[in-house]
Amino acid sequence: MRTITYYPLWIAILFWSLWSDLRTKYDPNSIFWLSERLSLLELLRGSLPVPHNWFKRKATSIVLNWIDTEVRKTTRMAYGLTALNG
Repeated sequence: MRTITYYPLWIAILFWSLWSDLRTKYDPNSIFWLSERLSLLELLRGSLPVPHNWFKRKATSIVLNWIDTEVRKTTRMAYGLTALNG
Protein backbone atom coordinates (compact mmCIF):
# COMPACT_ATOMS: atom_id res chain seq x y z
CA MET A 1 0.00 0.00 0.00
CA ARG A 2 1.29 3.45 -0.85
CA THR A 3 1.79 5.91 1.95
CA ILE A 4 1.71 9.67 2.29
CA THR A 5 5.34 9.76 1.14
CA TYR A 6 3.98 10.38 -2.35
CA TYR A 7 3.69 14.01 -1.35
CA PRO A 8 3.18 16.05 -4.57
CA LEU A 9 -0.50 15.11 -4.78
CA TRP A 10 -1.05 15.97 -1.12
CA ILE A 11 0.70 19.30 -1.50
CA ALA A 12 -1.37 20.13 -4.58
CA ILE A 13 -4.62 19.27 -2.78
CA LEU A 14 -3.68 21.34 0.26
CA PHE A 15 -2.60 24.35 -1.78
CA TRP A 16 -5.84 24.15 -3.77
CA SER A 17 -7.92 23.98 -0.60
CA LEU A 18 -6.11 27.02 0.81
CA TRP A 19 -6.28 29.15 -2.34
CA SER A 20 -9.50 27.96 -3.96
CA ASP A 21 -12.13 30.47 -5.03
CA LEU A 22 -14.72 28.11 -3.59
CA ARG A 23 -13.45 29.02 -0.11
CA THR A 24 -14.60 32.64 -0.51
CA LYS A 25 -18.06 31.60 0.65
CA TYR A 26 -16.62 31.36 4.17
CA ASP A 27 -16.47 34.42 6.35
CA PRO A 28 -12.80 35.28 6.94
CA ASN A 29 -13.77 36.71 10.33
CA SER A 30 -15.18 33.38 11.48
CA ILE A 31 -13.17 31.58 14.12
CA PHE A 32 -14.17 28.27 12.56
CA TRP A 33 -12.86 29.30 9.13
CA LEU A 34 -9.61 30.55 10.68
CA SER A 35 -9.09 27.37 12.69
CA GLU A 36 -9.69 25.26 9.57
CA ARG A 37 -7.12 27.36 7.70
CA LEU A 38 -4.56 26.93 10.48
CA SER A 39 -5.18 23.17 10.51
CA LEU A 40 -4.63 22.93 6.74
CA LEU A 41 -1.44 24.98 6.98
CA GLU A 42 -0.06 22.73 9.71
CA LEU A 43 -1.04 19.65 7.71
CA LEU A 44 0.78 21.08 4.71
CA ARG A 45 3.86 21.77 6.86
CA GLY A 46 3.81 18.19 8.14
CA SER A 47 3.53 16.69 4.67
CA LEU A 48 6.58 18.44 3.22
CA PRO A 49 9.41 16.10 2.23
CA VAL A 50 12.89 16.06 3.70
CA PRO A 51 14.99 17.79 1.02
CA HIS A 52 18.05 15.96 -0.27
CA ASN A 53 19.53 18.38 -2.79
CA TRP A 54 19.89 22.13 -3.23
CA PHE A 55 16.80 22.59 -5.41
CA LYS A 56 14.52 20.68 -3.04
CA ARG A 57 15.93 22.55 -0.03
CA LYS A 58 15.27 25.88 -1.76
CA ALA A 59 11.72 24.89 -2.79
CA THR A 60 10.92 23.57 0.69
CA SER A 61 12.34 26.74 2.24
CA ILE A 62 10.09 28.92 0.06
CA VAL A 63 7.01 26.88 0.99
CA LEU A 64 7.90 26.94 4.71
CA ASN A 65 8.35 30.72 4.60
CA TRP A 66 4.97 31.07 2.90
CA ILE A 67 3.35 28.82 5.53
CA ASP A 68 4.89 30.87 8.35
CA THR A 69 3.63 34.10 6.78
CA GLU A 70 0.12 32.69 6.34
CA VAL A 71 0.05 31.37 9.92
CA ARG A 72 1.05 34.81 11.24
CA LYS A 73 -1.56 36.51 9.05
CA THR A 74 -4.30 34.08 10.10
CA THR A 75 -3.36 34.39 13.77
CA ARG A 76 -3.47 38.18 13.48
CA MET A 77 -6.94 37.98 11.92
CA ALA A 78 -8.13 35.75 14.76
CA TYR A 79 -7.03 38.19 17.47
CA GLY A 80 -10.07 39.23 19.49
CA LEU A 81 -12.47 36.70 17.97
CA THR A 82 -14.36 34.27 20.15
CA ALA A 83 -16.77 31.47 19.35
CA LEU A 84 -19.61 33.85 20.21
CA ASN A 85 -18.78 36.63 17.77
CA GLY A 86 -16.96 34.53 15.18
